[in-house]
Amino acid sequence: MYHASKVEEIYKEAQALKKLNHPNIVKLFHTLMWKNFVVLIMEYVAGGEMLQYVEHQGPDGLTEREAHAFFIQLTDAVNYCHNKFVIHRDLKPENVLLTDPETRQIKVPSSRHESADYRLRHRGGQRRQQGCDHLRLPPSSAP
Repeated sequence: MYHASKVEEIYKEAQALKKLNHPNIVKLFHTLMWKNFVVLIMEYVAGGEMLQYVEHQGPDGLTEREAHAFFIQLTDAVNYCHNKFVIHRDLKPENVLLTDPETRQIKVPSSRHESADYRLRHRGGQRRQQGCDHLRLPPSSAP
């Protein structure tokens, strides 16, 4: 269970994340407070984790064309987030979802607050990004 101040912080971050609107980011529709919990109502993504998809490709893995298509989608989503002063703190294959393995469209969850994957930061009236190693990046350095 979270302390009340932590729940409030998560709730505020979720409200900001609701404003993200990108085809490769899982949409956060609504945030509810229930007792000392924050409930997130998010878009359903049926295709499973990218890690499972890659593991099922056999010893040869992804083709270069497939990997390139995934990479383009992922970097587009990350760039969009960085332009909104949001960083994802835990990008890895099990945190990237496929909408459908046939279409090969990916979606990055817009929030997984138990592991604090995303962060928004404001310091001295100026928005800044803070990563898991506390690296601060000015907006102009986002990819």
